[in-house]
Amino acid sequence: ERLQRPVRVVDPVQQVSVDGAMVPLVGGVWAEVKTVAIGRVRARDGEVKAEALSYFSRLTDAATFTRLAGVEFDRRHTEDARVVVAVNDGAEWIGKFLDERCPDAVRVLDWAHAAGSLGEAGQALFGPGTAACSAWVGTQMRRLWEGDATGVIAELAQVEAASGLEAVRGTRQYLEKRADQLGYAGFRRQGYPVGSGIVESANKLVVEARLKRSGMHWAARHVDPLLALRCATASRRWCGLWPAIAPRLHAHRDTP
Repeated sequence: ERLQRPVRVVDPVQQVSVDGAMVPLVGGVWAEVKTVAIGRVRARDGEVKAEALSYFSRLTDAATFTRLAGVEFDRRHTEDARVVVAVNDGAEWIGKFLDERCPDAVRVLDWAHAAGSLGEAGQALFGPGTAACSAWVGTQMRRLWEGDATGVIAELAQVEAASGLEAVRGTRQYLEKRADQLGYAGFRRQGYPVGSGIVESANKLVVEARLKRSGMHWAARHVDPLLALRCATASRRWCGLWPAIAPRLHAHRDTP
């Protein structure tokens, strides 16, 4: 009897989001666990969501993480997806990660980070909680959401020149440097996600919920093995992976 090969599932549209979360190590040191979340994008009832989520996490530097994470991209056949949408916070190391792992992805600056940066500028200009701040930030967010990124950046340049405020300069530079990732109206028309919640949830539920419990401090060498098990569970691969893991654990336990 011939063995059946596993069905190869290729997603028409995939979302890739990457982020880091700090975890406590022995000796009072904090270190960053990096995580990539990959999902299949579906539009239902006017709402765009990523489903069939899977995760890869490691406690390591950006270059090593970029290399190791290739296994998750292979599992998900990301290179075969018709469109890959990379929604992220715009960090430099994440840009380099995408250059290596999915260079042709449509890059989107996470909407919450873009809106938050406008909020910081508005507070610096008008004061936190003021009506003027709310009005100005609301106007700029609406313009950005509707596709006028050029106008928003021009407004920031104008008020920066008049105020000389560092917070306004920071927001202008942040958005200007990522101007090609701000086409939210077009992204929405094409049914693409604009939020990186899939990896922010992974930080909380996959990484922090286990590694940041009260009083915990981890030896660095123990973090990655636990993360591998956490990701296998969260990605719903436990039943497939456990038969390969169990014999090795038993052999290690029985070694004198």
